[in-house]
Amino acid sequence: MRKDWKKEAMFDMRALGSEFFFFLVFIRSLVGPYFPFAYQLVISGLVIYLISLFYKDFDGYVARGLVLAIFVSIFYDSLLFYVFALILFILILVVCRKLVKKKEQIFTGMVVGIICVLIGYVGGNLLNNLINFS
Repeated sequence: MRKDWKKEAMFDMRALGSEFFFFLVFIRSLVGPYFPFAYQLVISGLVIYLISLFYKDFDGYVARGLVLAIFVSIFYDSLLFYVFALILFILILVVCRKLVKKKEQIFTGMVVGIICVLIGYVGGNLLNNLINFS
């Protein structure tokens, strides 16, 4: 067994909020095709990106992890999955606290994530209604 298995596990848990995992979930939503879900993810992801251009002092892993936890939970609409996603997100927070060491960045990441979820949810539903209206 490797010596640093705990540290590796922490990095693996944090990766659930990475750009690559976010993009993987987005591409999977296109394969479905689950376009309303895809619209929510792309809008939220773009908002996170735009915020990061002007404000760097937040934990992007937390922001993206929160967006994924909420939208994937809404998509599956299952109590079991809600609990699972909540546990994973709490673990992301714990791991980021151990790796980042700045509570302010983690808290700001949560705020950015909440803002992006709200914009993504409203924007994704509006976009879906506009596209399906015609």
